[in-house]
Parts: sequence; C-alpha cells; structure tokens
Amino acid sequence: MTSEIDIALYERSWSLWGAQSQYAMLAEECCELAKAALKRSRIVNGSSEMQLIEEIADVEIMIDQVKHCAQLSLDDIDTTKMRKMNRLANILYKSEHKEL
Repeated sequence: MTSEIDIALYERSWSLWGAQSQYAMLAEECCELAKAALKRSRIVNGSSEMQLIEEIADVEIMIDQVKHCAQLSLDDIDTTKMRKMNRLANILYKSEHKEL
C-alpha cells in the first residue's frame, strides 16, 4: 500500500523533474534490473542477490510513481495482470500436460 509520504515524494519528483524525465528514469531502472537479473542467472553462489533486491526496489518505486502521477487506472492494471496470469496458467497447463 502506498503511504501519504510516498505519494508526496512521487508528486514532488514528478513536479520537479517532469513526466518525460520520470518515464526515462523508469526505463533506466528497468534496464538496471534486467542487467542484475542476467548477472544473477550466471552466479551460482548468490553473491548478486542484494544487487537484484536493490534494482527490484528501484523499479517498484518508479512503477508506483508512474501509476500515481500518470493517473493510470489501477483497475485496468489489475484486470490486465489477471488476464496475463490466466494466460500464463494456460501455457503452463498445456506445457505440463503435453503428450510426449
């Protein structure tokens, strides 16, 4: 759940740096998360776990900011996520029950 403090920070950031900059920051943070995920996939001992955690947190902050400041419909996001999760469930079911 997003707190009033979080919302105030999101709005201050959006106001100070502007929408274009914040969309670019979201893209940059997503790229950093992708890089951390790729590194994590190559490390057996888990030494990159903290880096992955840091990047996930950064991306979640930016996603929450964009959802709030761009006034995106949370209902539409939830509906879309549910549709995509159902699609994943169907793909998994078909894959797991594929006749060899």
